Amino acid sequence: MKRKSSSKAAKKIVYLFGAGATQAVLKSINPGLSLLTPDIQEKISRTYFPRTWDKKIWSELISVSDIEHLISVLESQHHYHASEQIRKYYMEAIIDIAKDVSKNPPIKNLYSVLIDLHKNVTGLNEKLLCFITLNYEDILERTIESLFGLKINYLLHSDNSIPTSDDIKVLKLHGSFNWQNTRPVTMKSMTTIKSSDALWIPPGVEKRKDNYPFNLLWGQATENLMQCDTLRIIGCSLSRNDWGLIPILYTVQRFNNTGKTIDIEIIDYPLTAKNIITNYKYMKFVTITELHEFLNYYKKQFPKAKTSGELIAEIEAKFFDKDKSNPFYEWLDAKIDYLSDDRKMDIKTPNNIVYNFYNKL
Repeated sequence: MKRKSSSKAAKKIVYLFGAGATQAVLKSINPGLSLLTPDIQEKISRTYFPRTWDKKIWSELISVSDIEHLISVLESQHHYHASEQIRKYYMEAIIDIAKDVSKNPPIKNLYSVLIDLHKNVTGLNEKLLCFITLNYEDILERTIESLFGLKINYLLHSDNSIPTSDDIKVLKLHGSFNWQNTRPVTMKSMTTIKSSDALWIPPGVEKRKDNYPFNLLWGQATENLMQCDTLRIIGCSLSRNDWGLIPILYTVQRFNNTGKTIDIEIIDYPLTAKNIITNYKYMKFVTITELHEFLNYYKKQFPKAKTSGELIAEIEAKFFDKDKSNPFYEWLDAKIDYLSDDRKMDIKTPNNIVYNFYNKL
């Protein structure tokens, strides 16, 4: 099948991944894998013992819904030993849950589908500028390296290699479990670096990002956001713990002196999108149910819906049960369907990750 080309300039795309993005990736690989807070707490409670802990603090640790807020509260009350222990447990629990997928990313996972889509489907007419991620684990980078043979440009200049245009920019705004806190930064397996030696901004309401390399990474993230046409937010609820991002997104969208409008798409549950819109009324967002390719895909899934209101109600009902839905997965399915079925594009690539994902092979 002949690939279609477009005379329009390619849209410049940036992705922002929160914890929900990796959660969606793990869920699509194995429904039993989960990096949600309750799963991290369960791992901590099964691995460690509260013998030397204040009973109230331990009870909070294994039951509170916001670990980052708990750490901040403990520090404000000078419980520094407890807050440091929680950070250590938090890191070790995430690594233990994610390590098998990190070591051997499946050839068909949501990150690999997205990368194959951008790197190898020539008619997509989108230019990937970078991935911005708030996650500590390295499943995204390991997918890029092991499945595509591409290099990661962390913008850290951790070795003497010169970045090329084929390298994929991954800006880890909170650091990474596979970064050793050395100068220059050393990349190692995330399972071999101690919590005290890893270069990461530990959980907390206030993220300390004024020092190198975080000041550089946040500055580069802002630069890429100013250049993009569309920012796609996947698995990030923009909660109070992400407050450092909000002024940047607001400034980039509202005070961009290039004159262009930057779309911010929320690839997430409709209810999550509604909460974001309610919390940040001074910004403009595009929800998943406002995307043409997504609505067009679900018209085929819900043929009895006669109006757009009925269709959106059906979609919202489907995504209400979070155990049985995966917005990242469904959005990819809808986007590829639009390219293949509506635009009649060839979605076959050298390793056929997109093609096999779409055809459920």
